[in-house]
Amino acid sequence: MLELLRAEAGRRIAPRVRRHAAALAVAPPVVRLKDTRSRWGSCAPDGTLAFSWRLVMAPGWVLDSVVAHEVAHLSERNHSPRFWAQLGRRRRATRARGSGCAGTGRGCCASAEAGGQGAGRGEEGEGRFPPGGGPAIPAAQRQPVAAQGDPP
Repeated sequence: MLELLRAEAGRRIAPRVRRHAAALAVAPPVVRLKDTRSRWGSCAPDGTLAFSWRLVMAPGWVLDSVVAHEVAHLSERNHSPRFWAQLGRRRRATRARGSGCAGTGRGCCASAEAGGQGAGRGEEGEGRFPPGGGPAIPAAQRQPVAAQGDPP
């Protein structure tokens, strides 16, 4: 069963990586699936992207958001305001085209990061999509986000 889930994760992640890489004009990277439990995705210094196979069980908009976030690291290797602005531009472009993720009506980057659950660790604001594509929200100002399914 695990191999089936891993294979399905690869089938769902690979086209999203190619699509986001093309939109950001970066070369499609090497993609690896890992057996992580607390980190959804990562971008190594050499540009290799790694994703938890467990993302296959997440809603399509969450998967797309995590992939968009990691692909954006291919051009901005940090969580600076430039990084968030780039991710915000990608989000707005997707919404303007009216192409939601996985038929949910949500735009890409509609924010798996908003909850910060299971995303990266370490830097201030890491794992969150700041409102308006601006700088990350300081930890002291963050409000808990209720876990909810796909919005209607």
